[in-house]
Order: sequence, then structure tokens, then C-alpha cells
Amino acid sequence: MIKNRYFLFPYFLFLILGGGLLLIYGKGDLHLQINRFHNHMGDLFFGYLTFLGDGLFALMIGLILLLVRFRYSLIVLLSWGLSSGITQTLKHFVFEGRLRPVKFFEGNTSLHLVPGVDMDYYYSFPSGHSTTAFAVYFCLALFCRTNWMKAALFCLTLLVGFSRVYLSQHFFEDIYAGSLVGVFSAMACYWFMTAVVNKPWMDSSLLANRTAR
Repeated sequence: MIKNRYFLFPYFLFLILGGGLLLIYGKGDLHLQINRFHNHMGDLFFGYLTFLGDGLFALMIGLILLLVRFRYSLIVLLSWGLSSGITQTLKHFVFEGRLRPVKFFEGNTSLHLVPGVDMDYYYSFPSGHSTTAFAVYFCLALFCRTNWMKAALFCLTLLVGFSRVYLSQHFFEDIYAGSLVGVFSAMACYWFMTAVVNKPWMDSSLLANRTAR
């Protein structure tokens, strides 16, 4: 994984710094501290950026990769499926009582909410969007050969995760946990599809097959 240090090193820093914040602050206090920093441009930016962590967007990336390499597509789709399955199990069967910020702070008029965003109230932990973003974009970083692209993908991933806190759809601890599920799911699926399932046809693509005809 040393060749992916431009994604993993900043991610480890995020885990260390984020873990420190979680130890120092309670989840409610930390959320309110972050929630203080908002403006109109931030509302627009994060309101749209958050869709990059949506499951449909992940599916679209996986299907597009069929044009590049079957192996890439399978790794992304498996990583998304595995990470989503773990997250949804945790949400609905292990941490089903976790409230989202808008319900947690019900009656607190100081909480900034972005106009036009449909708010959810329950099943807060972990963040599904963050899980998807870290799983899918870490996979893309594994495929990339240029270091600046790996670093750029980490920045994008972190921003998508942060959008969930900015929009008060999740607490910071939710995106923190989601990132762990996403990254480790991607690692497991990448290893499985390269070390265990390694068939020659997987390095082909729909475009290659069309050209061969």
C-alpha cells in the first residue's frame, strides 16, 4: 500500500486528528462547533457535493468503469455493496437508536439548517454517504497511477464526508465510522479481486471487446 500513501497518509492524519476531537468533545458539542461556520456559498457547495456519496452515483461509476476494465468495475461495485451492507446492518440492527442532529437538537433554534435539504431524523450511525464515498473513491485511488490524483481523490472524499456534517445530516462520529467501513471494505475487495479471483478476462473491457470485433 506504500504506492497509495498519497491517499492513505492524509487519511491516517484524519483518523488521528478526528479521533482526538472525538475524545475532547462530546458529539453534540463538536457538531455545534462545526455548525457555527456556514455561509450561502457553503450551503450551495455542500448541498450539491453531498450527492457524490449517493449510492446511485457509486453505481454509475461502477458501470462506467466497464468501459475501462472489468476488474475495476467489479472492485468498485463489490466495495460499494460490502460497505453498504455493513453500514446498513449497523444502522438498523446495532445502533438503531442513534438520532440524527436535527432530532438530537430538536428545539435548539441556533442549529443552522440548509434550506431545501430534506432532513432525516433516525439511523445516524454510521454515515452511509461517507461509507460509500470512502469505499468508491479509495478504489479509484488504488487504480490511479499519478500521486496528485490520489491526493485529489482523498480531498474529494473528505469533502463529501464533511458535507454530511455541514448539512446536519450526521455527526462527525458518523462520518468517522463510515470512513473506516468504506476504506477497509475497499481494501478487502481489492485484495480479493486481484489476489484470489484473477482471471484474464477481467483485464478486458467493453470498449476492448468492441474493438476486437
